[in-house]
Amino acid sequence: MISTVRGSLLQTGLDWVVVEVGGLGLRVLTAPATVSKLPPRGQEVFLETYLVVRDDALTLYGFASAAEREMFEVLLGVSGIGPRTALGALAVLTPAELAGAIEQADLAVLQRVPGVGRKSAQRMVLELGGKLPSGIGASPDSQLRTEVAAALEQLGWGKPQVDKTLAGLDGDYPDASAMLRAALLVLGSHRG
Repeated sequence: MISTVRGSLLQTGLDWVVVEVGGLGLRVLTAPATVSKLPPRGQEVFLETYLVVRDDALTLYGFASAAEREMFEVLLGVSGIGPRTALGALAVLTPAELAGAIEQADLAVLQRVPGVGRKSAQRMVLELGGKLPSGIGASPDSQLRTEVAAALEQLGWGKPQVDKTLAGLDGDYPDASAMLRAALLVLGSHRG
């Protein structure tokens, strides 16, 4: 399976991009919102991907985040939901909104997805309700905080102290290691 693609952006369309990887141009189908987030042509791009293999075609779907790809995979597990409908769901709703609508059985929200009627929405709720992987609808920031909290607790800090420290952190952190460094600076200054 092709899990990610990194390369030079060659072309873009409304719901597709072509990424050059090792001299090959890979056409990747994606949501329009993902296309709009990409850098200009010629620049390097990174996409989470999912390869759908059919008898007559190999189709690569691309996503801006791992959460989007994971939700896409979960939606493909629902009977009657194919790749186009799953991608359409992510074009209309974020993974967090989809997870919330499924958990709350909000059929009206699910029916905003192109190709999803009342019966398909009910099937999504029935087949996925209470079964979504933990963190699938979580924001990237909350996922980082969970990861950093676990690391700090492994290092011996108490949960109340970790929670208080993470709640006091301001700013945008690009990854867990940056947030961990900031948290350790705060915790270290209180120890001294």
